[in-house]
Amino acid sequence: MEQNHMESKINDELPTNPDNFREWNEKLVNYPASTKLWDGWWSYKKKERYVIEIIQDLLIFDYINYFIKSGVKTVLLAGNGVSQQPKMFSYAGFDVTAIDISPYANSYALDYQFHPERYRIQYGDITKQLTKRDGGSLEFITGDFMNPEIFDKKRFDVIISFKTLQYYSGDLLEKACLSLASLLNPNGFLLIGIAGLSHAAKKIETLFKKHNIQIEIIDDYLKAQHNSKECQLYVYD
Repeated sequence: MEQNHMESKINDELPTNPDNFREWNEKLVNYPASTKLWDGWWSYKKKERYVIEIIQDLLIFDYINYFIKSGVKTVLLAGNGVSQQPKMFSYAGFDVTAIDISPYANSYALDYQFHPERYRIQYGDITKQLTKRDGGSLEFITGDFMNPEIFDKKRFDVIISFKTLQYYSGDLLEKACLSLASLLNPNGFLLIGIAGLSHAAKKIETLFKKHNIQIEIIDDYLKAQHNSKECQLYVYD
């Protein structure tokens, strides 16, 4: 895949010590679109509980229920990694596209045996679980979501990118944010998750305002009123 936003010569060799998280993080921040690094990262992390925790992100119930009520049809998960969220959305009746730059992650996510009955959460008298709806489709794409040709002019009602943009900075972060926004249908939802990095969330919010893209910060359970005419932005840290 062409990666025209990267330098022609880069030092994206795998960390000398794969157990050193700081070394991984420094590599990924410097080369966020390196297929080699992300393949290496997911190949290493598959050995740990971390992968299972990503696969079973139960907070997605709130998003699914809200988007069903909002009439959403199409969903893009950008930088999906090994997450099973694409299968959850498809099971719930949405037309889903998942994209990741790592062939390894896509293969792992696609081949992982999906058991919808496992995806449930209960606290007190409240139980949340997946409900199958008719329709729904699923496509996994290996590539860079900043490549405008990869989606063939397709646009989405919802775009979700969790724990991805935090690896970008400077002009590359700006390009990534605008690339995602350009893929939205009118009045679409853009959900961006930044894990534990509030300064990164502020940078992203500032970038959208700089380009006059109307946004609204909403809380974890999508309870806020959605009055934005262009897109809603959800940022958590």
